[in-house]
Amino acid sequence: MISEENTVERYEVVVAGAGPVGLSTALFLADRGVRVLVVDKRDPLDGPPRASTTVRTLELFRAIGLGPTLDRVGWDGPLPMRSMVKDSAVGAVLHRAAPPPGYVERLDACSPVDSRRAMTQYELQRIALTELRRRGGQVRFGAELVEFAVDAEAVRARVTDVGTGREYQVVSSYLVGADGARGRVRELLGVDMPDRQVDARLNTAFFRADLRSLMPESATHACFIRNEQVYCTLFAKGANGDRWSSHIMDYPGKPAELTQLSSEQTLRLLHAAVGDDTVPIDLIECNAWEAAIGLASALRRDRVFLVGDAAHVQSSAGGAGHEHRHPGRAQPRLETRRRATWTSR
Repeated sequence: MISEENTVERYEVVVAGAGPVGLSTALFLADRGVRVLVVDKRDPLDGPPRASTTVRTLELFRAIGLGPTLDRVGWDGPLPMRSMVKDSAVGAVLHRAAPPPGYVERLDACSPVDSRRAMTQYELQRIALTELRRRGGQVRFGAELVEFAVDAEAVRARVTDVGTGREYQVVSSYLVGADGARGRVRELLGVDMPDRQVDARLNTAFFRADLRSLMPESATHACFIRNEQVYCTLFAKGANGDRWSSHIMDYPGKPAELTQLSSEQTLRLLHAAVGDDTVPIDLIECNAWEAAIGLASALRRDRVFLVGDAAHVQSSAGGAGHEHRHPGRAQPRLETRRRATWTSR
């Protein structure tokens, strides 16, 4: 229950969640002079970048004067829809795919942003965080929104300091739930996601390795690896070719249920993808997750809005603003796929 407390803070908008969507929402509000507070129980800059940007994301940031910053921080990655399948990073090319020439011409002309321009979620969030604060927005990490109540005039939220346990009340005209697919705001609203369907279950590994010289194609193509031991991606997460992610989609004996790979299993599969066991790999982390598709039954109730994964989930192949560059829908099992004919997607 929300009670009247001595410590009450007032804002026009409170955003719960400091991921790319939450910080971007707050930044665009602050740019228009709205008094906004972002709360998140975690620091979003801890951990590896899980997503990359698209042209539309960069267009929106450019629209509020951040073009020079994006040019300084970003790099040129693969052209959209240009992909390659190899049997390993050091191995043979099995298949190449590219969009029609007319599509490429339209990409070159449809936006002031180069369609190859890229940056990771990490760089985008750093920019958003810096610019949000510069525009007067408030950000509080280690602060968890645990409860809220809505009336005709305001949203009254109870926030807990994770480190000290101190509680305080925040009053705002509106609340934005940007706290993810399992976020607290949608749960408290009583909004469900009735049609959620799991598209694939996979592990994503984030690691450091010197692979650019072994796989220069990563600068021009989205790279997929398919061999007898693993079916996965190898995506460069920067211009230097020393930071990588890999969506590990299939391997012999993979369970049907969501299963967390051990560090040993992950390194074995990554070396199978590289094709050379002697290449040093510094594994940062590996996460098991479900690529799901679903839409919340409501995107707004009274003064509370849902955005990002709190509002909808999708395979990251369909991401329009922030995406993982995931290859798409669930694939046949590795054992049966070896005999299948590979087709362009």
